[in-house]
Amino acid sequence: MSGKAFTIPATYHVTISDAYWEQKGNQGDPKFAMIANLIGQCMIDGEAYEGKHQLYFNSTIVSAGTNAGKRMSDLNADALCKLGMPRPFDPSQLEHLVGVECDFCVQEETYNNKKYLKVKYANPLLNKVESKDAVKAAFAGLFGPTVVGIPAQPLPGMTADGMVTDENGEKLF
Repeated sequence: MSGKAFTIPATYHVTISDAYWEQKGNQGDPKFAMIANLIGQCMIDGEAYEGKHQLYFNSTIVSAGTNAGKRMSDLNADALCKLGMPRPFDPSQLEHLVGVECDFCVQEETYNNKKYLKVKYANPLLNKVESKDAVKAAFAGLFGPTVVGIPAQPLPGMTADGMVTDENGEKLF
């Protein structure tokens, strides 16, 4: 299945149909990088769509944020393993991701004053909790056994039906 490019920023549930490496520059060049390419495809209203997620492997060190001081290559290797590549990370095993389902987070970006859509993240699917007992056990593990069976109280500024109110009790929305 080869499809049209995604046309709106959104999260798309895709199946990885191809996974391959590209090389940018030559070894020894300061801009040298290996790029993992993940092609994700999905069907929307009977039409095939696809996007490409690229993860760069180079010597760049993240300079700010929660990952400051970490190598971009280490972060991207971890991201690929979270999607389904075997640990320890072995770049020759990229094909293990073909057939994996995940979510592509597509966002709008601007480059040279032109807007375009880019697959910003590929996130593993969350585990669906199948039974009521498993849901109760998960909540008991998070909040203790008292959360189960206690009716939720509305937050301040919120009515019992979920409407938000101002300080005079007037419904805002």
